[in-house]
Amino acid sequence: MDTTHSLDNVAYRKKVGDEYREFQGKHEVGCKLGKGRGQGKERRITEDGVVEDYEGDYCDGVPNGKGKLHRQISENAYEEYTGEFENGLYQNQGSLVIHFEDGGYEQYKGYFEKGMMSGKGKGKQKIFLGRQQYIEYSGEYFNGLFSGKGSYHKHADVEVNYRGDFRDGYFHGIGVYNYRDHDGNFEQYEGEFEDGQQAGSGEGIRFERHQNWEERYEGKFFGGLYHGDGKFTRSYHDGQKVRYEGKFSSGKFHGKGSITRVREHLEENYDGDFIHGVYEGKGKLMKSSGHGEYETYEGSFLQGKKFGFGYGSERLIDSKNNVLEYQGEYANGIYHGKGHKILKNENKLLEYEGVFRRGKYHGYGILRISNAEGHFGEFEGAFVDGRILKAKY
Repeated sequence: MDTTHSLDNVAYRKKVGDEYREFQGKHEVGCKLGKGRGQGKERRITEDGVVEDYEGDYCDGVPNGKGKLHRQISENAYEEYTGEFENGLYQNQGSLVIHFEDGGYEQYKGYFEKGMMSGKGKGKQKIFLGRQQYIEYSGEYFNGLFSGKGSYHKHADVEVNYRGDFRDGYFHGIGVYNYRDHDGNFEQYEGEFEDGQQAGSGEGIRFERHQNWEERYEGKFFGGLYHGDGKFTRSYHDGQKVRYEGKFSSGKFHGKGSITRVREHLEENYDGDFIHGVYEGKGKLMKSSGHGEYETYEGSFLQGKKFGFGYGSERLIDSKNNVLEYQGEYANGIYHGKGHKILKNENKLLEYEGVFRRGKYHGYGILRISNAEGHFGEFEGAFVDGRILKAKY
């Protein structure tokens, strides 16, 4: 160890614990911050070969005041800091750059507290991800993380912009969010966030280029998904449209709601219960074609189809003014069980009351037929797959 002393200057090279230290400069002991502060250069080398170089103000043997620090923080990264120190830590105003082996880097200029980006003062940070990709942030910090008011921009395989509240590095509070990818898909949202995800009240627009639809939503969110009461509209490039108002769960229609689907001249309206996006429970369904045809049904649904032992009712009018009415039981969307069916027009009336199986007369029933000339027939007995097996007239 080689040590040289003078009244004002010190130079030494020695081992302190697991570190090797080299120092040259004025080294004051017992100084107060702002008074009697020494200046010098110091290099520290750990047993693992990590190097730290400092040049600037000292007090009691550690950086205090203004200075510059260069140190290795991992095998693939090192940092450079210029600014103020207190008891060896970054404090108040300073500039920090972290360089990575792959060419990326993070850059921050602003306020520090106990070695971390912090404080109500605003800082700016730019994080380079390589290949012209980066993240920019301007705003408030706490404990080294985005916290408070700020603005965020990510330029990479996707483009993300956010302006609003942050907490612990996440979007949290009220904010405005914009997303776009290279395929032309985009999303815009304004409202509440929690831990980086949409949560609470908000409204937004989404566009999906490959499927050619635009979606608008206003209501409640949870975990980044529609959840709670909301209003939803999806419009397709070919003119199709879906409108829904009611309950959502995990992004799907779930609970009580009303929906309208429009495709060319067809329109479908449903008001009732949903489970995971499909009709299930009690509801009322209305369909129309725009050519004089329409259908109404009120009753039970299962997995989107008319179903259940509860009675449903249906009315269908086609373009030739044929009227079909049914009241009874269903399975998998077709007549199944006990029911009453009437098919009529200005020339004929057909009425069946009895048992159905898979949409056909099957079991015991009564069939009545009449026409405009006054002819009438009634058949009572057993039916199999829509045909009379045994009947009395």
